[in-house]
Formats: sequence, structure tokens, C-alpha cells
Amino acid sequence: MKLNEFKTLIINTFVKVNKYAAIFLVFVYLISATEFSQLLKIPLLLKHFTEHKMELSDLSVSGFLSMHYFNGNPHDDDFDKDMQLPFKSHNSCINFLSISEPSPKIELLILWFFPQKEELNFPPIYFYLTQYSSSVWQPPKFC
Repeated sequence: MKLNEFKTLIINTFVKVNKYAAIFLVFVYLISATEFSQLLKIPLLLKHFTEHKMELSDLSVSGFLSMHYFNGNPHDDDFDKDMQLPFKSHNSCINFLSISEPSPKIELLILWFFPQKEELNFPPIYFYLTQYSSSVWQPPKFC
């Protein structure tokens, strides 16, 4: 195997590994930090549909979805199973995104790293004196 062929093989392998690693990391993020993990409950949805289909033979998929998703949350006999269906309850994995007030320790740490600058309190008269502001707007003077 020549050196150039070996380099090409290594580069192609590295690109493939990076591609799969990126796909894996995006998938892990979607599962852990979003409601994408609700899609993992689809087998429960299919199993629950077959249970209802055995009880009511003329039940359609749209009727099943309407019964479970568009009629609120009626407390019927299988309420616990209904709440396990996808998008019926929220995961607690998104709680890290909630914004709350920082603790006093964090506030002290922020003040230590970023001290507040003291504001300069000028008397308001300096900003309103016309002799200072009008001297800027004089016409040019020729010698």
C-alpha cells in the first residue's frame, strides 16, 4: 500500500467516523433535551390502539386519536395507560432550561468578577448651559 493510498484511507475513515459521531450526538441531544423522546413511546400507542380495537371492532385510527388527544383527559378505566401515550405528559428533562433567580452565592461571585462601576453624578447644570453647546455651532471664521 502506497503512502498516498494510506492517507486517503485514513482521511475517509476519519470523515465517516466524524459523520456518525455528529449524528449520534445530535440524536442524544434530541432525546435528552427536547420532547423528541416522546416518539420512543410510539410502540405503547400501537399497543393501546390494538387493545381498543379488540373492544371496539369498528374503531378507526382517526377515531382512536380523537378519543385520546382531542377530548381532553377524561378519567376513564384506562386513564393510567392513556397518560403513558406519546405527548400526553411532559418529561422532566427540560427543567434545566427554566430560568430562576440566582442564589446569593452566585450573585456575590458575579459581583466579585464584575464589580459595579460607580456612576458619576454631575449636576444637571453642566448639560444645559448654552455657552458650552452653542460654541460648537459657530460659523467658520476667516482671517
